Amino acid sequence: MKNHLLIFFLFGVLFTGVSAQKTDHQSYAFTVNNNRIAPQPNFQDAKKMLKAQRTNTTDQVEYLILQFNQIPTQEERNALSKEGVTLLNYLQGNAFYAAVSQKFYSISRASAKNIRALISILPSYKIDPNLLNEATPKYARGDKGKVKIIITYFQGADILKIRGDLSSSLQSGVSIDEQFRLIQTEASKEEIANLAKLAWIQNIEMIAPPAELNNKEGVNLHRSNVLNSKIRGLGYGLTGKGVTLGLWDADVENHRDFGKRIKVREFEMHTTDHGTHTCGTIGSAGLLDPSARGMAPEINIVSWNFNTQSNGLANFQEREKSIVEDGIELTSNSFGMRVTTCPNPFAYNYTDANEDLLAYKYPTFLFVYSAGNDQTICPGGFYTTSKNLKNALIVAAVDQQSEMSSFSSFGPSMDGRLIPNISGDGVDVYSTFFNNSYGYMDGTSMATPGVAGTMALIYQRYKETHGNQKPTSALLRALACNTATDLGNAGPDYKFGYGSINGLRAVHVLENNTYMNASVAQGKSYTKEVSIPAGATALKVMLSWTDSYGTPGTSKAIINNVDLKVTNGGVTYLPWVLDPQNPDKAAVRGTDNLNNLEQVTINNPPSRSLYYTN
Repeated sequence: MKNHLLIFFLFGVLFTGVSAQKTDHQSYAFTVNNNRIAPQPNFQDAKKMLKAQRTNTTDQVEYLILQFNQIPTQEERNALSKEGVTLLNYLQGNAFYAAVSQKFYSISRASAKNIRALISILPSYKIDPNLLNEATPKYARGDKGKVKIIITYFQGADILKIRGDLSSSLQSGVSIDEQFRLIQTEASKEEIANLAKLAWIQNIEMIAPPAELNNKEGVNLHRSNVLNSKIRGLGYGLTGKGVTLGLWDADVENHRDFGKRIKVREFEMHTTDHGTHTCGTIGSAGLLDPSARGMAPEINIVSWNFNTQSNGLANFQEREKSIVEDGIELTSNSFGMRVTTCPNPFAYNYTDANEDLLAYKYPTFLFVYSAGNDQTICPGGFYTTSKNLKNALIVAAVDQQSEMSSFSSFGPSMDGRLIPNISGDGVDVYSTFFNNSYGYMDGTSMATPGVAGTMALIYQRYKETHGNQKPTSALLRALACNTATDLGNAGPDYKFGYGSINGLRAVHVLENNTYMNASVAQGKSYTKEVSIPAGATALKVMLSWTDSYGTPGTSKAIINNVDLKVTNGGVTYLPWVLDPQNPDKAAVRGTDNLNNLEQVTINNPPSRSLYYTN
């Protein structure tokens, strides 16, 4: 399994790379839907017992959990495949869901030598603990006391068997999406318990609550004004021309400032100016009022409504449709689930997994999301974001003086990851309203389109300087975060992320060509020596990769755990890491086992450094 990585040098050479998953040297214990599993080495005995229990003589596929001493290399995976073993989703602790055929029960010792344990998948492993609560939230209540659920099934499962089993197990109708391997239906608690016994089912969870707009009841800050400027020697004349953005929001009404650059895909949420306002922050031409000019005044925008509307499609289904049909290259998303309890109850779920899957499938496609506006729900504001995506820029809201707003949600995510990633202007933002008018709004909703519009300018500049090729989202996220103006605690923090976006500095990095792509195999290291310019007062190095989609129900969303180290002047520097249990504390140097963005900084570095990942 390989992913795009990025090592970023602010004063030197910026590197991108591709990496396979590294071995997890932590405990072999792992968690699936609140079930802690700590297997003893048992592979040969467990295989023998399961073989004796196997009743069918056909080559029917079974689903098991296989745990390895070390994460298997690609060569080992190929050997396992010949022995009837297909590794599916990763579960942490060197454990995978696996599909096995009858051939597996005669696996050679050579192919099996790295397998530590074999675990049967119990029905309880498949049920989200929220489904076990006596009270069902209103949004998930179906007919006759049933619960609205989402079922995820294993990759490669027989769709005819799935349909047959569902027909005999459920009284309610079902909707199946084979592209994302999702089934939506309603079921009683008894039916859920019986569904969990079906071998092909991987996970059963409650439907996600309906999202809400992230507004509260900066062109200069982002440096987009300089990027827009056509003054020789100062700006770049960037306007977003040639870039297409997908906007998921409320209705976008035709406005003089949009011209013919807006393609409206959905128009079913007309109760608020919110969508028109965020659209203007991204791409208003400022024709009627120049002070409302957006970040990218010549960008093309395709507008959709969030949540499921009359087309019956979820957001992630619409995104793929729009990538293929409209050519969208990045998105702006100013909505999310409202946090009403402390800490927030939202773990990585099927929606997050499918958004991450799209980012992995389309590596030049960038998600930009608002962090939310629920800071006041928890003392200190921490654990108040509902966002869990790995492969996105998640945006906090600051004012035009770069002070934290009174509403912007703080991280970390439930599994401790750094959210938000970046900050933008979200206080008293002036933009387009309905009826060719203008107005002010606050919120991370307002900060997000400002960041998305700035990223569109960076996207445009990359295409201009690379023969119209598109940048990877891993590069874009690293450009934004490693060139950000640090705010709050020194280094990354759960309030501001890496700081306030600085589009001009990011474009300078592109102009200086201080980045690269590289690859590293499972269990290997990639090393690069770089000369640092004389007089450099600081060095920033960032590693970024688009991670494979995670497995809902597990305790960590990260799949490929890659590490960055920098050796300079005989000293080895580790990335900055945060303590989720003490979220207000400043970052310290350590090994990051949670995030797919890692940063090392060095003040007053000697002229040569050695950078490596493993």
